[in-house]
Amino acid sequence: MTVSGSTTFLTNGNIVNSGTLTVYAGSTLSASGAASFTNDGLLDLLTSPASTLPAGFVNNGTVILSNNVAVRSFSKTGTSVALSILSFTGHNYQLQGRASISSGSWQNIGSAQGGTSITNNDGSISGTVLNFSDTGGATGSAKFYRIQVSP
Repeated sequence: MTVSGSTTFLTNGNIVNSGTLTVYAGSTLSASGAASFTNDGLLDLLTSPASTLPAGFVNNGTVILSNNVAVRSFSKTGTSVALSILSFTGHNYQLQGRASISSGSWQNIGSAQGGTSITNNDGSISGTVLNFSDTGGATGSAKFYRIQVSP
């Protein structure tokens, strides 16, 4: 099941997710009252940072949150930068940069890459590593980078 747009997926009773529930940016996951949410599958909240895990949440599966997209490695050699992150199926990742942390437009660097995941022997899901580089682009006194994730 996919929740997208500006939708709230609100549980009023007990829910068991045995498949894949993806809540995209702009949408939220919420539970009311004494409702319980048991995740036996994959709960993907990667681009929905407004979502919080409901009270009474029980996880027997895999939950992907926005903090799962973290830099795994970073290196700078001369004016070239290389970095890697974890990626997940169903999302695209784009390296972006700009000269100021607080102003200016983020510029795409290279092509967007599709994420992939693997299923472990125990049935859990793990992200796979994506590598990005800005060859010769790190010039001047400072440059800031981010990874844009969509959807």
